[in-house]
Amino acid sequence: MGIEERRQHHVERIKNFLAQRGNPRGQMFLILMGTGLAGFLTAALLRLLGLDSMGFRYLLSVGAAYLAFLGMLGIWIAAHRRREAARRCSSSGPLIDGYYGDPFPYGAGPVFVDSGGSSASTGSSGSGGSSGGSSLDVGDGEGLIILVVLLIIVALLAALFASVWVLMDAPVLMAELLVDGAIMTGMARRLRPIPGQHWTFTAIGRTWIPFLITAGAFCVVGFALQSFVPGATTMFEAVNLAMR
Repeated sequence: MGIEERRQHHVERIKNFLAQRGNPRGQMFLILMGTGLAGFLTAALLRLLGLDSMGFRYLLSVGAAYLAFLGMLGIWIAAHRRREAARRCSSSGPLIDGYYGDPFPYGAGPVFVDSGGSSASTGSSGSGGSSGGSSLDVGDGEGLIILVVLLIIVALLAALFASVWVLMDAPVLMAELLVDGAIMTGMARRLRPIPGQHWTFTAIGRTWIPFLITAGAFCVVGFALQSFVPGATTMFEAVNLAMR
């Protein structure tokens, strides 16, 4: 069995264990909540600093949120390492209810093995929004409001889609993070590292698409809102100006 096959074997074991006892989707939900909060706070800070362009501000905010997401995954892995180290020091027996540390699995570093053998218009046109509607045939103020609301819904649906994507993939993602994170920390000096096995490569490889979709959606929606309602600097302001 090659290195990649053995790695996948251990990933499957840990995925099964996490699905049974670790609640990976619940933990990922909390991480995603923190990610959304980081993006919101970044957008608020950038606005206070004078960046009124919604498109650029939302793009930077999603990027900052992604960095926060990776940082929280790193904290999760570090907490797991400390917990395993404490159990390893306190007992030489099985760790994590049935796992034990193998210092050099498939020649690369420690993984966890199941000891039981089981597999883991303009803002000034306040009299009805006719200027903004006329440029794109929106019609009256009601049509502009509908368009603005639809754009905001598109952005929110993109964020929801990305969240569901990551939540559904959480068991496999977290299992791979534990394997690759353990590989890098437990690797012996005499062993040659496996290229691309650091946990950050794994995390980015499995999550860049949903975050790219979210960034693209918020960026396009931000620029579109400012095109239809130029006086707006936030989604809330866009709705308020469109209603005047």
